[in-house]
Amino acid sequence: MELAEVRRMGTALLAEHGLAGWRVALDGARVRAGSCRYAERTITLSRHLMALYDDAQVRETLLHEIAHALVGPEHGHDAVWRAKARAIGSTASRTVAAYAPQVPAPWRGTCPRGHVTDRHRRPVRPASCSRCDPSFNIAHLLTWTYHGRPARMGERYARELAALQANQRELVDLLLGPAREEDTGWDEEDRGWDEERPGWDEEDDEEDPGWDEADGTWDQDGPWWERERAAAAARVGRRQQPAPSWARAAVGGLRPGTRVRLVTADKYRGLAATVFKTARTRYHVRTDDGRVLTVPFPAVVELG
Repeated sequence: MELAEVRRMGTALLAEHGLAGWRVALDGARVRAGSCRYAERTITLSRHLMALYDDAQVRETLLHEIAHALVGPEHGHDAVWRAKARAIGSTASRTVAAYAPQVPAPWRGTCPRGHVTDRHRRPVRPASCSRCDPSFNIAHLLTWTYHGRPARMGERYARELAALQANQRELVDLLLGPAREEDTGWDEEDRGWDEERPGWDEEDDEEDPGWDEADGTWDQDGPWWERERAAAAARVGRRQQPAPSWARAAVGGLRPGTRVRLVTADKYRGLAATVFKTARTRYHVRTDDGRVLTVPFPAVVELG
């Protein structure tokens, strides 16, 4: 729809629904279609999306935001807002229809299993596939392209990625001991994992007992590093030993749900907690008294 027509439609609808003193403006959003700015008495619309929308889609976006303006900021998308939205002719849907046009994102991240993530801004830090693992996991690292071409990610990104890869290699050495590249799938030349080793092929279930083909996830029989250790040890004929808990904790190997004790040098020292997320350098934990904290990897010990 022509942007001049978008403005005219918006102004007419504001007047029709008694929103005197309000105005319609266009913004540079590329994902969000519209917003209601109560303090400024302004409804803003994405100029990029409005240019792609037809008349009906523009009208639906405007009515959605007008309903917000009429009921006030305290209602969000609750029943009061839904009733008002329907009363003025909106579908009262909280989100844009799945079939609505979208602005193509120039950045695309692809994980080793082929899942894709699109972004409109340059990624400033390494990220992993949330479909493969909700926590950060370098085994599911996203590789980025810009407008379909391999992207140069910048010095900061490269430094952090190198640190993460070194941390992963440290984990392998702690669990398996120094090993040849073919023992674990670690490629010294490019400091990355070999996706062709057993345990990383979705079609090779006999060698990959931890992969559930039905729902495309790892099973919960044990932490991923134990499965990886078993697969690597079987290939090189090593005698398997349980991974020391201190080693797992110190390099970020504890999974959500693990019970830990904090060994920080502050007032939280000695508290028992449960890990609920693993980030790049820290665990997110919830203490038994309900506090949520972030602590460096070496600042926790796993409870037996």
